[in-house]
Amino acid sequence: MEMIEEFLLLLLEVLELLEFNFVLPLHFFIFALELFYFNLASSEFHLDVLVLLVLFHQLLNLVICFFERVHDLSVLLLLCSLVFLFVLVFPLLLGKVFLKLLDNVEIRARDLIVVLFDRSVLTSVLGC
Repeated sequence: MEMIEEFLLLLLEVLELLEFNFVLPLHFFIFALELFYFNLASSEFHLDVLVLLVLFHQLLNLVICFFERVHDLSVLLLLCSLVFLFVLVFPLLLGKVFLKLLDNVEIRARDLIVVLFDRSVLTSVLGC
């Protein structure tokens, strides 16, 4: 026990001598700077990870927007094709119906007596 006390006293004297020679405060200062640089490097690493996460989020958002645009274009093409078919087919159907009505009118105008007195011709003209 006495040997440990002497060792601690010797160590205290060495520390006091080093303190007077400015060696010990310099080592504490260097240690504090190294600790500061370590904290700075770790915070820089964390910020780099955050920037990478933001870049990944932007890339993911870009891909999602791309697929939304592709979907919008496909819907646009579908609607344009439906409008094109409507513009092409609807007048043809209207023409067919109009011609059928004209045929019925011509039959009624020419053969009015036959249409009025014959029930089979009357039902075929009216489409019943």
